[in-house]
Amino acid sequence: MKVVLEPSPPLGLAYIAAMLEKSGHSVKIVDCLIEGFNIRKKMGNNVRIGLSEEDIIKKVQNFLPNVVGISNNFTLYDKDAIALSKLIKNKFPDVLLVLGGAHVTMEYPKIIKLPFVDVVVRGEGEYTFEELLNAVSNKEPLNNIKGIVWKKEDSSIVENELREPIGVLDELPMPAYHLLKMELYLKQKSNNFAFSKNFPIGHMITSRGCAYNCIFCSTTKNFKKFRSRSPEKVLYSIRLESRVSDVLIHYLPCPFNCAQIGIILNQTEAIGFSLIEYR
Repeated sequence: MKVVLEPSPPLGLAYIAAMLEKSGHSVKIVDCLIEGFNIRKKMGNNVRIGLSEEDIIKKVQNFLPNVVGISNNFTLYDKDAIALSKLIKNKFPDVLLVLGGAHVTMEYPKIIKLPFVDVVVRGEGEYTFEELLNAVSNKEPLNNIKGIVWKKEDSSIVENELREPIGVLDELPMPAYHLLKMELYLKQKSNNFAFSKNFPIGHMITSRGCAYNCIFCSTTKNFKKFRSRSPEKVLYSIRLESRVSDVLIHYLPCPFNCAQIGIILNQTEAIGFSLIEYR
């Protein structure tokens, strides 16, 4: 059986990890898909790809975290995220189990009611997760942390005020690439886009959000208004990722959103000139 997938680095987690390390926390990222990409398990009519439950438990056991965060951006993986949450909470009942991601943001009223879920992070997680871990470390109350829904000791649910989207993306630190096994993503290059068949491809986030409100898309529900990083920061990301791994950077802004074309063209032009100068 041939499985065609395109694993890419979880940059959202890498951004959050960078924020946490900046605050002095010890962080480990486990990408169960890429780290167990060659492991297949038949489950009914489906095939499970990724680390086994035993492997996941071993990784948690070796790190012994106080907090475990699980990201789920897609409804398709809802059952997997819930099963993983239950598995970890049952094996490590004392950990604070946190769920986040696009799907979780939309379905938080249902997810927070699960007995093994302690906290849900809604929306962008960098500042929210940082404040959450700082509060947990200092044994401070969670009432004033924007963007979370959480349970008290009596299991009653508290929904805090929703956090506004991050206004200036340039204020975020660079993703914690050193916590990702980048060489594993590069090995999957044959499954990437046609222009990268002969080269590893690098991934980066140059903007968030959208100016429109399409009913079939969750972008505006999760990221709200369109925001872009400065050309200088994007160029720095290109240089950084080129140092981390020898990759082909293909900068491909999507022109689908007409309201963003002016920003994208200006940004692309500036980056293009900077790249020429850099080379």
